[in-house]
Amino acid sequence: MFISQTLRAGLLACSVLIFSLASIQAQSSRGVIVGLVLDATGAVIPGARVTATNMRTGIALSAETGPEGNYRIPEVQPGDYEVAAEADGFKRVEITGLRVNAGSSLTQSFNLEIGAVTETVEVAGNALMVETTNSTVGSTVQVEQILELPMPNRNVFTLVNLVPGSYYNGGDIGLGGGRTQAAGYYIDGINNTRGGLGGQDIEMTPPIDSMQEFKVETNNMSAAVGRTADGVVSAVTKSGTNEFHGSFYEFFRNDKLDAAGWNNDEKPTLRRNNFGLTVGGPIIKNKTFFFYNGDFQRERTQSVRTRSVGLPEFQSGDFSNATALLGGSVKVVPIHDPLSGTGTFDAPRGTTQFANNIIPSTRFDAVAAKILAGHYIPAPNRPANNIQNNSSNWQENVGNSLNRDYHTMKIDHSWTDSTRSYVRYIRTQPDEDLTGYSQGYGVADQDGLSILNRRTNLAVNTTHVFSPTFLVDGNIGFNRVTVDRKSGDCCDTNYAQQFGLPVVSEAGGEVFPRLNFQGGLVPVNQIGAVGNGNRQAEFTNWDFMANFTKTWNGHTIKFGTAFTRFQGGELSRPQPSGVYGFDGRWTQAWNNNGGRNNQTGIRLADFILGRLNTVDVEVGDPISRSILYYAGYVQDDWKVNNNLTLNLGLRYEIESPVHEKTGRMNGFCQYCPSPLAGQNGIPEGAIGTLTFPNRNGYGKYLWQWDKNNIAPRFGFAWRALGTDNLVIRGGVGLYYGNQASRNTIQIAAAGFNNLYQARNPVPFTLAEGIPQGALDGIPESELTPNFGARGTRFELSSVQFLDENRVFPYSENINLTIQYQTHGWLFEIGGLANLGRHVSFGNINLNHIRPEDLPKLGQGFTPYELRPWQTLTSDQPQIQIIAPNWGLSNAWLGTFKVERRLDNGFGLTMVYTHTQWIDNLVSQGNSFGDNDQVQNIYNLRAERSGSTNRIPHRVVIAPMYDLPFGKGRRFGSNWHPVLNAVAGGWQVSTIGTLQSGAPFGVTVLNGARDILGDSADGKVLRPDLVSSQLYATDKGQALTDGNFGLAWLNPAAFALPAQYTHGNASRTLPGVYGPGIVSFDTMLAKNFRWADRWRAQFRWEMFNFSNTPQFGLPGQDVGASNLGLVQSASGRRIMQFGLKLYW
Repeated sequence: MFISQTLRAGLLACSVLIFSLASIQAQSSRGVIVGLVLDATGAVIPGARVTATNMRTGIALSAETGPEGNYRIPEVQPGDYEVAAEADGFKRVEITGLRVNAGSSLTQSFNLEIGAVTETVEVAGNALMVETTNSTVGSTVQVEQILELPMPNRNVFTLVNLVPGSYYNGGDIGLGGGRTQAAGYYIDGINNTRGGLGGQDIEMTPPIDSMQEFKVETNNMSAAVGRTADGVVSAVTKSGTNEFHGSFYEFFRNDKLDAAGWNNDEKPTLRRNNFGLTVGGPIIKNKTFFFYNGDFQRERTQSVRTRSVGLPEFQSGDFSNATALLGGSVKVVPIHDPLSGTGTFDAPRGTTQFANNIIPSTRFDAVAAKILAGHYIPAPNRPANNIQNNSSNWQENVGNSLNRDYHTMKIDHSWTDSTRSYVRYIRTQPDEDLTGYSQGYGVADQDGLSILNRRTNLAVNTTHVFSPTFLVDGNIGFNRVTVDRKSGDCCDTNYAQQFGLPVVSEAGGEVFPRLNFQGGLVPVNQIGAVGNGNRQAEFTNWDFMANFTKTWNGHTIKFGTAFTRFQGGELSRPQPSGVYGFDGRWTQAWNNNGGRNNQTGIRLADFILGRLNTVDVEVGDPISRSILYYAGYVQDDWKVNNNLTLNLGLRYEIESPVHEKTGRMNGFCQYCPSPLAGQNGIPEGAIGTLTFPNRNGYGKYLWQWDKNNIAPRFGFAWRALGTDNLVIRGGVGLYYGNQASRNTIQIAAAGFNNLYQARNPVPFTLAEGIPQGALDGIPESELTPNFGARGTRFELSSVQFLDENRVFPYSENINLTIQYQTHGWLFEIGGLANLGRHVSFGNINLNHIRPEDLPKLGQGFTPYELRPWQTLTSDQPQIQIIAPNWGLSNAWLGTFKVERRLDNGFGLTMVYTHTQWIDNLVSQGNSFGDNDQVQNIYNLRAERSGSTNRIPHRVVIAPMYDLPFGKGRRFGSNWHPVLNAVAGGWQVSTIGTLQSGAPFGVTVLNGARDILGDSADGKVLRPDLVSSQLYATDKGQALTDGNFGLAWLNPAAFALPAQYTHGNASRTLPGVYGPGIVSFDTMLAKNFRWADRWRAQFRWEMFNFSNTPQFGLPGQDVGASNLGLVQSASGRRIMQFGLKLYW
C-alpha cells in the first residue's frame, strides 16, 4: 500500500546478499552441542571427531576436539540427536536420544576406550538439563508440553507461565521483572512485533501444531540479543523429517458446556471450532524436507446490548413525558427555546420553555429531521431499568463472528555437508473479526465494526561452514501486518450527502456520522460510527544480519552486524462524516445574566434543534513513517578450564528517530517564546510553539539521535564440584530497549490530518455545517511557529509530541542461579534483578496547574489563566507528551524450579517466584492494576510506590502423567484388545496456578474537578489516609447489608483532601493487595493406537476446573458507593473437547 519503496529496497538487498541475514536481535532458533572427549584415564584426546546426527532427518554435523579435548558443534537445529565420538586407536561411542533446544547448549562428554575404531559402544542418552556454558536465565518449553498441556484458546504463549519469573496475563507477557509490551518476540529468529510504530505486542501467535518448542530468556542474554530491555520469547516451528507424518485435529467449545459465573450471571453465547492438519516428510531423503500446517478457527458469539432509547414521542419533539429525579421527586425535565429571550445565538438570555415541552416541527433542524425520519433510534422493547428517566429500555442479542486461517510452510535443504538452508513462511488469511449491527439501530449502531487483518512472516536462513572452527549463519526476515478497520457502515454510502452535510460530503462522508447526545438528565444513547470509521494501515519490518562464529583454543567468538527497517503506513479517516456533540446546554433555562439551570435541558432536544456543543471531523491523508536500527556485537564464550566458562559480550546499537517520508509530523518546543504572546488572548510571555520537519530551523528529525548505547555483558558458569551435576551461574549486563515503545504511527500529525474542530460555542447549526474550505488541507505557508495558536485560522485545542531529547530506555540485569541435576530431576534456585531506567510512561498531558497555583482558583482566576501553556484554544488545552522516558522500575525476584522432562510416562514442571518491585510508572506496561494516572506531574518522586505488576508469591505446577495401564504400560500389557481399548491409553495433565494479588491504589471520584479545580486530561486526585486499618475487618467476606459483593477495603480509612491540595495517599496503597488467583486447568485424554502408524487422541479439557472465581479489584473511587467492594469476577469453568488423528 504505502511501502513500495521499502519493498523494492528489500528485494534489491536480497539480490545483493550472498547469505540470507538474520533478524536484528540475532535471537537464535538453533542450539549448541559442547563437551569433552577423554580416554579411560581422563586424559584429553585432541583431534577426535564428534558427529551429531538428527535422528529424524539423517542430517549430520561434525566438529573436532581442540588441544584441550573440547569440541563445539554450533547452529544445531532443535530436535533429537545421536552424537558419536571417534578417534584413531579408540572404540567409537554413540549416544542416542539427546535433545537439543533452541538457544541452549547441550553438554555431552565422552570417555573412549582403547580399541579399533570399527568397534562401536552404544549408550542410551541421559542428557544434562543444567546449563554448563552460559549464564542466560530462561527455560525451554518442550514440544511434549506444547502438545499435551491444556491451554485456553489453544494459545501457546500461555505456557510462558512455566518459566520462573514470567507470566502471561490476558495477552500481556512479563519476563523477569521487565515491563510488558517491551519484550522481544520472535518466530524462528524473525521479529514478531511492529517495533514501536504500531506497538510492541505479539503480532501473531503460531498455532500449537506448527510449533517445535519455544525458548524464554528473562535475564542476562548474550550480546547477540538487542533492542529489548525486558527479555525474549522465541518460537521455533517444526521441520519435515525422513518419514511422512501428519495429523488432523478439531477442538470445539460451546457455552452450554461452561459453568455459570460467580454471581450466576448469564453465560455469553459461544460456538468455537478450531480445526486443521499437519503434514511433513522428505522431498529428497536425507537432504530436502517439507512441513505444512493449516490451522483454522471459526467462532460465533452473541453479545447483549442494552441501551437507552427514550420514549417514541421524543423523536417527534414531544418531551412532555421526559422525566427525571429532580429535587428528590420525579418531574418532567423542562426544555427551553434558545432563540427566545433577549440573548444572541451563542449567548441566550432569559429563555422561556417550549409550550407543553414540545418542539414544533417547524423548528426541527433539517439534518436532524432526515436522521429521525430514518428511525435510526429504535423504539423501547423492555421495561426501563430506571423508571424515573426511562433508561436502559431497549435490549437485543447481536451476533458477532471471527474467522481466522493460519498457513505455516517450511522447507529445509542441505546443499552440501557444509551448507544448509531453510525457508519458512507463515501467512494468515484476513482475520474477519465482525461485530454485528443490531436490527434495532441498523447501520447507525455504535458498536458495528469490521476488522480485517492479514499477517505475513517470512524467514530465509543459510548456514555455511568454512572450516571446523569457522562458520557464518544468517537470515533475511520479513514481517508484515495489514489492517482494515471500518465502522459506521463504511464505505458504500455517502451519509453526509444523504443527510445534508455538504462540506463533509465533499470530503467523503462514507460512514454514518456520530451523533453524541448520550447522558444527561434524560439519557438516550449515541448513534453512528465510534472511532476509526475508515482506517487502513500496513506495518512492515525488514531484518538483516550476518553472524560469524570462530572457535579458537578455549574461545568461541561470535560477532555480527545488524540493520533493520521498521515502516508503517496508514490512511486514517477516523471521523470522515464527523462527530457532533450535544450536551443539553441550549435547551436549558438561561437567566438574564447568562447563567444556566442544570435541572433543565435535554441533549436529544439540542440535537433536534441542531444546536451543537462540539464538532470534530477528520479525513487524514496517508502517513508513512519509519525507524532505522543498526547494531554490532561481539560475544566471547571463553572456556577457561573444564569447570569454568566466562561469557563476555559487548553490543552497540543505535536507532533513528521516527521519520515521516514527506515530513508529515509535528513536534513541540515547550519553552520557545510564542510569537503571538500578547495577542489573540494569549498572555504576555507565553511559551510553546509547534515544530515541523525541514521547516523553521528543524531538520529531517524532530528529536535527537541517542548515540551512546554501549551495552557490556558478563556472565559465568562454574561446575562447582567438577562434575556436570552442579552448576553455579551468574552475570550482569546492560540492555537497551527501543525509543518508540508506544504506537507512533497515528500521532503527532498536527497540520497534516485535515482536521476540523469546533468547541462551545459552535457558531453554526448541524444543518448549516462546517465552514467551506475547512477540510481542504492546510497550506504549507501556515506551518510556522504560530500554527494552532489561539485566534489563528487553524487553532488547536490539543497537541501531541515526542520529546526532542528522547533516549533509549535500558535495564541493568543481574542474576545468580544454582542448578543441580540428579536422576533425571533438575532443581534450580535463583535471584534476579531487572533495574529499569528511562522507562517509557504512558502519554502524559503536561498542562496541569502547578500545586502552588491551585489556591488562586478560589481567588477568581480561571484554570486557563493558570496553565503553563496558554497558546491553544479551549479552557483545557492539552499538551501531551508521548511516552516520555521518565520511568524508574526496580524489580527483584527470587525463583525456584523443579523439572523432570517427560520420561516413562511422567513429567513435571513446578516454579515458584517471589517478587519485590517498586516503580513510578503509570499506564505503560501494567498488567494487574489500573491506577494509571498521575496526581502531580511536578513531583514524580511521589509516584514511586509498589508496582501494580508485583505479584509477591506465584506458584505454577504442571504435571503430565500417562496412566500405567494398557499395552506397553506397567499394568495390563497383556490385556485383551477390547479391554485395552477401554481401560488403556489414558493420560492426564494439569497446569495449576496459585497467585497472590497485586498492589492497587484509590482516587477521589471527580476529585480533580471538584476539589483541585483542575480537570485537565490525565489528572487525578488521591485521598488522604486517615487510618492505618486499610483492609476491611471482614475482608473477603460476602456483604450482609443487602449489597452485592465482598468486603475488601475500609472506607473510613480515606478522607477528602482540603480544597486545592493533593492527597497524601501513595499511588498504590502500602501493604494492600487485590484478590489472588487459584486456578487449575486440566486435560484428560484417551489414546487409541492401531497398525503401528496410526494414533487417535480424544481430549477433554477443563479450564478453571474447580470453577473458583477470579475476583477483580475492589471499587477504587472515594466518594462512590462501591468503594472497597469487590463486585466483579471472571474465571468461570470452561470446557473444550478435542480429537486428534496422527499418522
